[in-house]
Amino acid sequence: EMLQAFEEEAKETGYPRLLITAAVSAGKGTIDTGYEIAEVGKLLDPISVMTYDFHGVWGTYTGHNVFLHEYAVKPWRDSGVPSEKLIMGFPTYGRTFRLSTSDISVCAQSLEQGHLVLTQICIFLNKATNAWTEDQKVLYAYKNTEWFGYDNIESYGYKA
Repeated sequence: EMLQAFEEEAKETGYPRLLITAAVSAGKGTIDTGYEIAEVGKLLDPISVMTYDFHGVWGTYTGHNVFLHEYAVKPWRDSGVPSEKLIMGFPTYGRTFRLSTSDISVCAQSLEQGHLVLTQICIFLNKATNAWTEDQKVLYAYKNTEWFGYDNIESYGYKA
């Protein structure tokens, strides 16, 4: 109904048709249970895939906020949504976790989670040990029991 109304309005006014868009999940489980991808792909114009917030306060393990695009966008493409309709969302923030020990690993048990703004990120990174996770093409930093996952221009380049 909405698409038809937008098309009629465009025809009547001579203006381009209004776009129908949505921000959708990139998590495979949510995609499989929450969307009729073929229909969504036909009806929506651009589709913003939320390729972030894979780990946070809701989970029990420390992990990076953002995965590579193949994990996040592939289920949509594989289900027939044209690539030109898919827009990858990138966060401009990072997530912190308080670890149960200072023995650092990417999957360490999480006790507490936070959210840092750019100035806080810069201060933390100057004091912390910075590391690169090759298989995910992302950065993380740690100091004592603080663990922080974040992105930079290089990691964004792998996602794009």
